[in-house]
Amino acid sequence: MSLEDTKSSIFNPRVRREADNGRFQLSPKDYLERYHILKYLQDAIGLMVENKAERPLHFLADYFASIERGVNVLYRSFRYINSTPRNRQSFIQQYYEVYKNISPNEELTVDSFHQLLSLLCRDFPYSLVRNASRITMDVKEVPTKGKFREFSLKIFILFFFSEFMNQSALAFRTIDQHATGKVKVSAFMEHLKGILGKNPNFSHPELNVLKLILGNGDNQNEVMFNEFCVKLFAHPYMERALRFTPPYKVLKAGLGRLFREMSVAASTQHQAP
Repeated sequence: MSLEDTKSSIFNPRVRREADNGRFQLSPKDYLERYHILKYLQDAIGLMVENKAERPLHFLADYFASIERGVNVLYRSFRYINSTPRNRQSFIQQYYEVYKNISPNEELTVDSFHQLLSLLCRDFPYSLVRNASRITMDVKEVPTKGKFREFSLKIFILFFFSEFMNQSALAFRTIDQHATGKVKVSAFMEHLKGILGKNPNFSHPELNVLKLILGNGDNQNEVMFNEFCVKLFAHPYMERALRFTPPYKVLKAGLGRLFREMSVAASTQHQAP
């Protein structure tokens, strides 16, 4: 990682402080959306009602404590696991914890990887595992096996950054109108800048990471999409991003803010003539 890359990284304390300061400039609606508070609250209430919890407040407290521990995703549907970046990261962490005794270099088939994932999430998509196996420079022969650590990392980078990868693939196909399998780096880079320029509400690599992989986009070299994926997945930022989670105090603060607003709204309605 270059010095310039480090300076603008979320792992830089200065950048983190600036992000924290920006949090206080958010509107209540944007704040709740950014940290997915309503999604968690709706899920918690749905489970509480479904289980007819005898002590509902304790149930809610246990639910959010499970988020802090990262165990809220175990044996849940893929839709729930996939619903927030924090859930995705927690699922990845639980996977490595459950299968920590598997040797990093042990070779497993694509089907075996899917079976491991399905034990933790019954409807984990096979397509994610299959597509991860295709991220190789040898586009003519797709591997049928992979080493545990290396292949798991491919699956989870594709999983965590799925929206960005889908939009990148769409941008590549849009440029490659004649289906040559290659596009100009400069044109592809402009499309990627356009994706990030919209401030998307999904996880994505930083622009500096993309520049390191493709260059500044001012050259006329060509790149294949698989080549782009292989280089991107090999960048240290991608693996580190899988482990980074917002502190639990952010969730707790968001809930407190939401409950206060609900209380004020209820009080206002009660006082209305």
